[in-house]
Amino acid sequence: MLNGHGNDQYAYAQKIVADFSTNITNGTVAEELAGFLKTKLNTLHNYPDPEANIFLGAIAKYHHIEKENLLACNGSTEAFYLIAQTFGEKKSFIRTPSFSEYEDACKQFDHHIEQDTELYEVSLQNNQLVWLGNPNNPDGKTTLTNEIDALCQLHPQTLFIVDEAYADLCQNFETAIPLTTKHANLIIVRSLTKSFSVPGLRIGYLVSDKQNIQRTKQHMMPWNMNTLAIEAGTFIMNNYEKLKPDTEKIVEESVQFQEELAKLPELTVSPSSCNFFLVKTNIGTAAGLKSFLIENYGILIRDASNFKGLTKQHFRLSVQSQQNNQALIAALKTWFKLKQH
Repeated sequence: MLNGHGNDQYAYAQKIVADFSTNITNGTVAEELAGFLKTKLNTLHNYPDPEANIFLGAIAKYHHIEKENLLACNGSTEAFYLIAQTFGEKKSFIRTPSFSEYEDACKQFDHHIEQDTELYEVSLQNNQLVWLGNPNNPDGKTTLTNEIDALCQLHPQTLFIVDEAYADLCQNFETAIPLTTKHANLIIVRSLTKSFSVPGLRIGYLVSDKQNIQRTKQHMMPWNMNTLAIEAGTFIMNNYEKLKPDTEKIVEESVQFQEELAKLPELTVSPSSCNFFLVKTNIGTAAGLKSFLIENYGILIRDASNFKGLTKQHFRLSVQSQQNNQALIAALKTWFKLKQH
């Protein structure tokens, strides 16, 4: 649980100068958001609103939905555990490879888990919950909204949990949030930490039928979101279009980076229309490569071997600055040269 994730710079004595392991946007906290939070430090003297009403109001306004269809969470990960607890001891299907916290949450609350790379008709009929990353972590694959619509309609007794944490980091992505007014068996989980580079604040929310929200809310601990997270989330939602990343530019840089890496014969790159993508080294292991890059270059990658369905050779990268991208390519060439001699 929460071990082996990306952005784990805290685990290394070596200074990390380039972090390719994180899926958050390449950059720092927006200057407007940072400046706003400085003006809110005085609010730390008071308890936060346990309902996070101001934040919920801003979300509702942005998505054109009712507050009763929303639940504010301490990051999307809290949402997964709340959902798993609310619908505990059920049968859950998890498409692989995917974010490990789906499985960890289900295990904690005694779900019977089935995992596969594809959504089979028999699997959906046998399971009461289905967990989907969309875009999916770690490979960036997407599921079309009309597919989700059809699944919800064909399987009304199955609850579909769709994780849209990377919605703003994938080109031409269409959210399934509007479908929550049509299907009571759909829960959308969103995160603000990836797109707006604030993973340290833990800001997320889920969107669903009012009954699902009320059931899930019963398991939420008091004051699950701190004051600054509520303030930051509200500011982001009120200024969403202004603050959100330039997805087209990010994906263009990501695709260019993927193409450059694919030229190395020792690598197999899985194409992605997101800022992150999967790579397989055909020489050595991802763990060995990760250690080499940290020790010699201060470069951090995401060893993806702990994702179900992947191998010891898989690792995940997210696009960084052009300078850092070229530094990684040069370091990879050195690694392959050393391994071949």
